[in-house]
Amino acid sequence: MIEYGRAKHFSKVKLQDHQKHLVWTSAHDERHDEEWEKPIVGASDVTQEIIDCPPVVPIITLRVEGTDLFGTGWYMHKDRELFAIGIWHEERWKNLTYGKALKPPVVFISVPSILGEKNVRFIWDDPKH
Repeated sequence: MIEYGRAKHFSKVKLQDHQKHLVWTSAHDERHDEEWEKPIVGASDVTQEIIDCPPVVPIITLRVEGTDLFGTGWYMHKDRELFAIGIWHEERWKNLTYGKALKPPVVFISVPSILGEKNVRFIWDDPKH
């Protein structure tokens, strides 16, 4: 059974929160709009249970290969792709292409394992997406 933590507005979620809870999801419900997220407590793996849960799209913690940067991305298992990627920089979340500092190709490495596979790599090579 998936256990959720307390919902937070995305502007209040810090990198430390994502390092404590490696997998999050939308908290969108009758009390929270789409700008709220909640951690999946104790999840260090994106499990089949998480993937199979219809309202859950995992937001996973990422490392940017070759840098000291971290980020997050919504993980779509069916396509094995990330979207809505954010980068933690200067104590706040920034758009993937912030200041044009990250130029493709960029390799993101999942911090949580995905179905038991550690360090899953994702390559971002299209600056339009």
